[in-house]
Amino acid sequence: MQPAKLGAALYAGWVALVITGIVGGLGLAFQQPWLFPSLGPTISIHTVTPNQEAARPWNTFVGHGIGAIAAFLSLAIFGALHAPSAMIGSQVGFARIAASALAVALTIEG
Repeated sequence: MQPAKLGAALYAGWVALVITGIVGGLGLAFQQPWLFPSLGPTISIHTVTPNQEAARPWNTFVGHGIGAIAAFLSLAIFGALHAPSAMIGSQVGFARIAASALAVALTIEG
C-alpha cells in the first residue's frame, strides 16, 4: 500500500474510532441507544469522502431525520409504537418486521 493511501486509511480509521467512541459515550451517559446501524456508513462517508455531497452535515441531519420520522410513522401504523424494544424483548413479531420494511421504503423514497 502506498504511504499516502496508508496514511489516509489510518486517519479515516482513527476518526471513525473517535466519533464512534464519543457517540457511544453520549449514549451511555444519557442511557439511550445512540449507536445504530446507519451510523457506521455515515461516519465512513464523512471520513473517507468528506468532499462529497453526501458528506455535507445538512444531508446527514436531514437524512437521519427522515429516517427517524419514517420509523416513528411506521411503528404507529402497525401498532408497534409502544411495544417493547426488539433488542430487549428478543422477539421480533410481524408488526416490527412490517414497520421496518415500510420505514426503509419511506426513507428511500424520501
